[in-house]
Amino acid sequence: MPHLIPKELCTRCGACFAADSKGVLSKDDQGFPVHDSNDFEYLDGLLRVCSGENWNYKELLKQQYGDDIDYDPGSPDIGQHLKIFLLSSADTVWRDLGQSGGVTSTLLRFCFESGKIDSALAVRRSNSEQGNPFSSEPYIARSAEELADSFGSKYTICSSLEAISTLTKESNAFAATLLPCQTVGLKRLANDWDASLKEKCKLIIGPYCGLNMEAEVGNAIAHAAGVDSNDVFAFRNRGGAFPGKTTLETKAGKEVYLDRTAHRILYRMYTPLRCYTCTDYGNELADVSVADCWEMNKDGFRFPEGAAYVICRTERGLANVEEAIRGGYLVSHEVDGVAAQKRWQASFYHRKVRGHNRIHYWKRRGKPVPKPDYEMPPVFEESRISDFIEIWSWRIFRSERLRKNGLRFWLWLARGKNGSFRNLVFEDCKRYLFTHTYDQFNFRMYKHSVGNYLKWAKRLVTSK
Repeated sequence: MPHLIPKELCTRCGACFAADSKGVLSKDDQGFPVHDSNDFEYLDGLLRVCSGENWNYKELLKQQYGDDIDYDPGSPDIGQHLKIFLLSSADTVWRDLGQSGGVTSTLLRFCFESGKIDSALAVRRSNSEQGNPFSSEPYIARSAEELADSFGSKYTICSSLEAISTLTKESNAFAATLLPCQTVGLKRLANDWDASLKEKCKLIIGPYCGLNMEAEVGNAIAHAAGVDSNDVFAFRNRGGAFPGKTTLETKAGKEVYLDRTAHRILYRMYTPLRCYTCTDYGNELADVSVADCWEMNKDGFRFPEGAAYVICRTERGLANVEEAIRGGYLVSHEVDGVAAQKRWQASFYHRKVRGHNRIHYWKRRGKPVPKPDYEMPPVFEESRISDFIEIWSWRIFRSERLRKNGLRFWLWLARGKNGSFRNLVFEDCKRYLFTHTYDQFNFRMYKHSVGNYLKWAKRLVTSK
């Protein structure tokens, strides 16, 4: 069966499944939409809600913020916003069980308990009794209590918008937590499929999105860690206290932990091409964008219990956040919005600015690429070396054998003791190879690395 759109362009957001009234779509083994129809006019109608090829991003920004919106795709700015908060959940249980201070779940809880919504579209990961513990699925919570099933980060592809057709039938007011491509898909569904979504959707909460991964990553991690994937009961990307650990829980109750930062190599191995050509890191079409707070002080993380930056982009987003704070659902901490935006610059260069570099690269090589409705910025020359490393490591790891052996070796490095040679190599690979910054090659960082190896050599000689 032919694919609805080339796989290199498909975000698997699920919008086409929501709009498919004739039921001509099904999924291949990776979740890409395939069809059995010769009705090309109908198929073109499905493509009108697709967030894959026709990236009418500026048009959607103008619809949301007005014709005078100042969108510069070559700038690492965070986009339109009214106010930035630094928040955590006032409920310590929700704060600890949720991710990043439990902010998203608690904001949805506020919307339920204040009568603003009757449903919430979220994502959950099953355990082995419910399905595949490594895959994510769209989840409709119909009460605040049901939100508990969606706690935690997922980081795997999920066709969230396929649940929209159900929501439109049974809900009069819902909120949704969506990745950037899914936010675009929902906007296009509201424009070209069901205009009632504009009224029924009361709030979109959008996490910043670095890159996403295929569901098979969980099986790969289990295999590399020496765990039989059939014996895994539950899989958590970032379980436990902030910043969380990647955890495999077996059916016998044993838990296997991995270094959280070990996931950096996984993006090169299991991220689809369309994620690399996405240019919306900050979820700029959401009402509220949410980002982890990674601030450090001399004692470690500033908020070891977890907290998140909340970027209010629309009036209704700001109103909901301020009401949740006044209602005692969220705790507001002192925040320096200017400093926060400076810290995010490297990430916005990576996704918003350098995303266009990757589009230029793949287009020159004849790959299908998204077509934005704005003038493409020129190549960002400062990141040329980083772009080369990133793109070629992604291409190299299309080999299943290299993935398998590379991940096993990577986890072996990750388990090295602090200060050991293995640990030094692991940290340098994260610093120079598997990072999203474009300025990692500088004298200060070289000096730091060389100094660490000299200290290791000195300890080795002294011990003998």
